[in-house]
Amino acid sequence: MDQNGIAALLPPRGLAQLGLPEKPDWLSFYEDKSDSVTHKVNWGSFYNGIGDSRRAIIYLESAYKERPDAPKLVFELVYAFNALERPEDAIRVSKSEVAKNPKDELLCRKMAFAYLHLKSYKEAATQYQACIELCGDSESQMAEKSELAMNLSSAYKALADTPNSEAWLEKAKRWAPKGSPVYRYFHPGEE
Repeated sequence: MDQNGIAALLPPRGLAQLGLPEKPDWLSFYEDKSDSVTHKVNWGSFYNGIGDSRRAIIYLESAYKERPDAPKLVFELVYAFNALERPEDAIRVSKSEVAKNPKDELLCRKMAFAYLHLKSYKEAATQYQACIELCGDSESQMAEKSELAMNLSSAYKALADTPNSEAWLEKAKRWAPKGSPVYRYFHPGEE
C-alpha cells in the first residue's frame, strides 16, 4: 500500500510465483460454515445479546419459518418477543416447545414472563411454580429461584391473593444469596 492508501491485488500467477495460496489461511477463521438457519439463529442471538431485539426478530422469524425446531431458536425468538412487548407471540411459540422440553428452565421462565406481562396472572403463577420446581440448590440456582419467587409473588398480588403473595415474597427473601439482585432489593444498604 502506498502513502495514498492504494493497494494492488496480486493476480493468481503472481501469487503462484511467490508460493502463496490464492486465499490466505487466516481467512478461514472468518468463514461461516453453518447452514442458513443456524446462521440466522446466531445473528438473532447476537442482536438479542446486545439489546437489539428489533433486529434479532428479523433473523429469528425467518429462521422459524424455515425450521422451527432449530437449536436455540425458540428461546431466542421468545426472548425477542418479550423484549418487544409481544407476549402473545412469545406464548404461542413457546407452548409447544415447553411441552416437548418441560425441564428447560430458561424457556419456562420466558413463558412465565410473557403470561405476567399479558396479565394472565393465573397462568403466570402456574408457570412460575413450574419454573421454581426446576431450580436446584446451588447459589446461582437459588438466585434464579428467588427472582422467580418475586415474580410469582407479584402474580399473586395482582390476583389479590395476599397470603400467597406474602408467602412467596418471604421465600424470595429467604432464598436470595448474599449479593444477588433480590438480596440487594431486601437489603438496600448492604454491600
